Order: sequence, then C-alpha cells, then structure tokens
Amino acid sequence: MPHAEAPIVDGNGLSGIAGFLREELRPYPGRSATVARMLVACTCTMILVMTLRLPFAFLGVFNALVISREKPEWLVKNGFVVVIANVAGVALALSGINLFYDYPLAHFLFLLAIFFLVFFLKGVLANDNVAFGFGVIAVVTVTFLWDRPYPAEAHLDMTLSLSFAVIMGTVIAVATAWLALSMDAGERTRESTDRTEPQTSRRLFAGDAFSNPEYTRFALKGCVAATLCYLFDSAVAWPMVMGACAETCIVTSTPASIPGSSRQRLVTRLTALLAGGVILGMGSSALVLPLVDSITGFTVQFVVISALAAWVATSSPRLSYAGTLGAMAYFFTMFQRFGVNVSLSRSRDVMVDILVALLVFWLMFDSGLAGGRRVAPESGT
Repeated sequence: MPHAEAPIVDGNGLSGIAGFLREELRPYPGRSATVARMLVACTCTMILVMTLRLPFAFLGVFNALVISREKPEWLVKNGFVVVIANVAGVALALSGINLFYDYPLAHFLFLLAIFFLVFFLKGVLANDNVAFGFGVIAVVTVTFLWDRPYPAEAHLDMTLSLSFAVIMGTVIAVATAWLALSMDAGERTRESTDRTEPQTSRRLFAGDAFSNPEYTRFALKGCVAATLCYLFDSAVAWPMVMGACAETCIVTSTPASIPGSSRQRLVTRLTALLAGGVILGMGSSALVLPLVDSITGFTVQFVVISALAAWVATSSPRLSYAGTLGAMAYFFTMFQRFGVNVSLSRSRDVMVDILVALLVFWLMFDSGLAGGRRVAPESGT
C-alpha cells in the first residue's frame, strides 16, 4: 500500500508555517559541525575550480556540498567508492558515445538506457551519494556536452574537465571529513541520523534490489520524465540543453517517504528555486557582483549564502531537499564557466530549465497522473 501523505505543516496559515520553520531550523547537537564541514568543503572547491579556471565549476562545488552531509566516518571509509562511481559514469558515457555517436537512433536509445540506469541505481544503491556521483557525470556528459556542435576534441576536453571538477569536490569533502575526525577524536558529538544525514549502510545495494518491482517502476518513471525534459530542450534549441535538468533529474526525484502532500512538496521546491536561484543567485549577479573586485569579496557572499543553504539542507527530510535544491539553483546561476556568471540572460535560461524539470518530475512522481507516488521499498537511504 502507498504511504499516507502526512501533512508538513501543523496548524493553519502563517502561524503553522512559522511553527514548522522554527522546528526545522532550530539548532540541535551536531548540526553546526555538519554545516561547517559542508561549508569548508564547497568553499575550498570553489576557490580551486576558479583558480584552475575549470568549466562546470558548479558541479564540483555542488557535489562537495551534498556529499559533505554524510557522516565523516562514512566519507573517510567510502570516499573512494564515490570516486569510482564518478569514473564509472565517465567511462560508460564515453564508451556509448564512441560506439553510437554517428548513429542517431542508437545514440537516442543509449541515452534512454542511461536515464533508466541512473534512476534504477538511485533506487537500489544503499547510499544516495554513490548514485549521484555516477548519475550526474553520465547524464551531463551524454546530454549536455555531446549534444553541442563542438568538434570531438572540445567535447572530450569538457568531459574530462567536468569529471575532474566533480572528483575534486569528492576528494575535498573526504579530506575535510578526515580533518574533522582528527580534530574531534574522542570528543565529537554523535549526530542524529534522522535529522542530519541519510542513513548509511554497509551494503552496496538494498536487500530487495533485484526482487522488488517498485525499483523498476521508479526507474521507468524517471526515464520518461528525463526524456521529456530532454525532448523539450532539444525541440526549442534551449541554450542550456539539459544542463540544469541533468542534476534536477536526480535531486528532485525524491522518494515516497518524504512527508507532505503533493502540493506542499511542489510549493516547497518552487520556493527553494525562487529563493536560491532568482533572489540569491540572480540577485547577487545584479546587485553584489558589480561591487566585488576580488576573490575575497566574492568568497564572503558565497560563504554566507552557502551556509544558509547548508543549514536548511540539514533539516529533517520534510525540508532538507529544499536546501539542496536552493543551493543547486544558486550554484548554477553563479558558476557557468570557469568564473562567476555575470549574464542574467544565462541565469534566466537556467532557472527556466530547472522550472521545467521540476514541473515534469512533479507530474510524473507526485501529481498522480502516472500512478501516484511509488511505494518506498527497502532501502538504506
């Protein structure tokens, strides 16, 4: 039976919303330490990718922020697994492109297979960060990079730069976790797993990974939603062809265990997009960046906004994905190439692309048009 949709907000009107936010945003043991690790990891990654002038800086910065939500013990022990997932995503994407790039039908079928595999792994892998590490590189490489009219050499250079930025974010997050463990040896406060990070598991796959048909159903719905986003972007020749949708495919397809009604989850996502992308992202580009003439000034506003997003992202599952989505929208608008993004037209394109993805995935997973929400199978996440 599907899970009952528990209301997010108790009470009515503004008082109920205020009470909900107070409960979700109040400090608790371990929250400040987790936010500090997230902030250090994404800030160090930001400085490095800008210093090295790497394209797709937003992916490396966002990856560092997301993976740092994990317990430092898990990161130190399993960081190498996430790097292997990054490398596997690159290898699979490049292999398929090498085989099918000159055959449009085969290329499109390979793209569908990538979509299905990414969402299947999102469901069956015991830790979401491994699925994200694999999926974000595979999807962006196949859709965003290799659909552009560049020579093959330029495609390959951008693919390797993307991979390097993402792997750099993973390595920095692992190094930050190791330093935190070294500094807090024997004294670090235990963090509540139901409040800070998703539960981790020693198993790579969920116990019912290959027996529960709900995983296949979830993957098919994700594949259809991602394909609709891809067809829309391709049909209108959108400048960001799948650039924003690629990550939104993974970030917004939240499991059925997240409380709240379908409408509440959609409103929360749209609010996160508005706050992170339009108000903080485009607002910073229009009002703050013209006054900044050094990396120090940019880092200050980056740290403040990233800290806000990280604090929201360490709430309970009712609100945490809003912090993640808001951070993704902000990073997308601020980092389009090797430096900051000062073009509001490009930021507008990114926001519209993310909005399209949000609506498509809401229709497929939450609205009931495609069979309602999936049953939450056994999982470690």
